[in-house]
Amino acid sequence: MIPLARRVSLVHVVAAVLLAMHAALAWSLRAPSITAGADDAVYLMLARGLRHLSYHNSWIIGAPPQAQYPPFYPGVLALAGTVFGSGLDVALGLNVLCSTAALATGFALVRRWSEPLALFGLAAAAVNPWLVLLAGLVASEPLFLFLVMQTLWWAARPAPSARTRAVAASMAIAASLTRIIGVVLVAALLVEWLLQRRLRTAAIFATVGGALIGAWFVWVLMAPRGLPGQSYIADALFPGAVAVVATPPTDSSPNTVAPDPARASPPAPPRGSPPASVHPPPASSRSLPSIIARRVWRNGQTYLSAGVFSALALPVTRTTRWDNWGWLAALAVLGILGIIELTRRLRPAILLLLCYAGLLLVWPYSLDRYLVPLIPLILILLLLGGQRLTRSWEGFGRWLIPASLTGILVASGLAANSARLTAAAACDRASPLLSPGCFGPEQRAFFAAALQAGREAPAGAVFLSPKAPTLFYLTGRRSVDVFHALRLSPDSLRAYLQASGVEYIVLSRIHLDQRWIARTLQALCAEWKLTADYREGGALLLEHVSSERGSAEQRRASCEATSRLAAGPW
Repeated sequence: MIPLARRVSLVHVVAAVLLAMHAALAWSLRAPSITAGADDAVYLMLARGLRHLSYHNSWIIGAPPQAQYPPFYPGVLALAGTVFGSGLDVALGLNVLCSTAALATGFALVRRWSEPLALFGLAAAAVNPWLVLLAGLVASEPLFLFLVMQTLWWAARPAPSARTRAVAASMAIAASLTRIIGVVLVAALLVEWLLQRRLRTAAIFATVGGALIGAWFVWVLMAPRGLPGQSYIADALFPGAVAVVATPPTDSSPNTVAPDPARASPPAPPRGSPPASVHPPPASSRSLPSIIARRVWRNGQTYLSAGVFSALALPVTRTTRWDNWGWLAALAVLGILGIIELTRRLRPAILLLLCYAGLLLVWPYSLDRYLVPLIPLILILLLLGGQRLTRSWEGFGRWLIPASLTGILVASGLAANSARLTAAAACDRASPLLSPGCFGPEQRAFFAAALQAGREAPAGAVFLSPKAPTLFYLTGRRSVDVFHALRLSPDSLRAYLQASGVEYIVLSRIHLDQRWIARTLQALCAEWKLTADYREGGALLLEHVSSERGSAEQRRASCEATSRLAAGPW
């Protein structure tokens, strides 16, 4: 029998090793530079703007107000930049710290009930490919996950007080101002206190939370009308239902950064949002119940058939679906039993899971990245379900299912991260944007076109470009609104580009909206000179030239390149 003090010390040592492993993996696999995903550039430039008391899209001509991303995460980045410097590694280090602290909070939370379950859950989460991936990117998920776990920690204190409830409320509000889906955490906490008949606490929380979160919604509503992909309010009103599944890199491909979900299958939406190139059908074409039912059916199928497997990194094969069905059945059994257990131990977590899942089901599009903030809770749920199945067994037998599940998830996660580490070893971090070991050919071609534009275009030149935030971060050149340009006919696009003073166009296969832009530009190709053609990665740099001044050879080269890019492959 191990003495209690020694056992506690051993548990702490094992937990510290697992947390250190998570931090080391995330830092080793961190993004080698700014990526082509654009979100990192957006957050870094919003943080830069906040240091000057501005919250606008500085990379777009006219600098419209930012209406998609709430300001808490950019504010944290701005504060960290003020103290430690605004370099990329500071932002990445902050995310590694937030992710590690989130897992530590989850461990401490579960340890109140069971030390073995806490260690099992921490082990599976520490090597989870999605958690490791996003901890090494400039993304809001690590901070959001930390705030979620802190909310649950303070809300479930054994001896609750006014102070602990105030901290829980503050964390929940901060989470909703980090990622807007955090409003479900506010709703879950509010319901929990109503069920506890803490009416005064609930009223104060609703008033303060409503004022702060409402201020953000007022800002969004006062901003110019956003298009799908630019505003979550515009996304919510999109009547379609698009399934997008983007799995984290698990093979030896050189692409070491997060995949762009828009590369999944056409017509693919930007960053998981509705396809900006498709006009929504009129609101009267479908009734609201039929729209919601279609979304629930489509999203439910996507998350159950692929999203959960991706989020947990379950070892499934593509040659047969039997293992998929087997895992789905096992997850259903363990999940149901886990819900029963977690309801008794941590009811706010169940309320959060229900609210979160409900919103994902009715959202116009599905993206398995949205499941990432739930991964620690899903793991806790499954492990509790496994413990409940074998709790009457003797000795180690009562831990057989949780231990076996943890072993499978750890082995799968380590294999995926090992493949990524092997690929990352080929990345030249001294020159990442053009290194084959750092990025795939399409991304490198886009970076090459952007860097050439930075060298050749005048400082005030205006662009039409995919990933305008990334272009601005790299070159300081602003762009017009590509979401608006997608909806224009050739004549209207010509007028829009002329009125906006666009002098350069970057076309790239890095995003599927470029397919439609290239098709529209085919009618205008004689007005643009081909400055650079990156055939391997499918990228073009075009410079405006009048049809009178452009030579026949220039027109032919521009039109051939534009037509080739429009043809794909996509």
